[in-house]
Amino acid sequence: MDALLFRFSDYEFEPETGYLTRLNDAQTQQPVLLRNKVANLLTYFLQHPNELIAKETLLTHLWQHGDYRESALTQSIRELRLALNDDAKSPRYIKTIPQRGYQWICPITREVNQAESKHSEQPAAKKHRQTKR
Repeated sequence: MDALLFRFSDYEFEPETGYLTRLNDAQTQQPVLLRNKVANLLTYFLQHPNELIAKETLLTHLWQHGDYRESALTQSIRELRLALNDDAKSPRYIKTIPQRGYQWICPITREVNQAESKHSEQPAAKKHRQTKR
């Protein structure tokens, strides 16, 4: 099964697994598992780069109807910025457009399908085979 993989700046993101990995100087750091809503939010941004996305559009696509949807969106944006080391006042990834919405402003260097995710069941299966019985 092919897994979608996004590469941007010095990050790699696998929407299927929710893993965000920071890459630097040919050395891969430990991936971070994003909370489901945050991973979905990042996926939506990466699928709509450079587009102004209204808050209501994000709420409609990512959250069920409810009283706390807007605060949940704000919290998820905050979590995503934290995971990316992004600053709302001087953004590299997510730009806030006051009274209108958000915009993904970082170029996506690659969007690829890979034969198998690095974070799939495969490593666990190998580890299991190495266990002595």
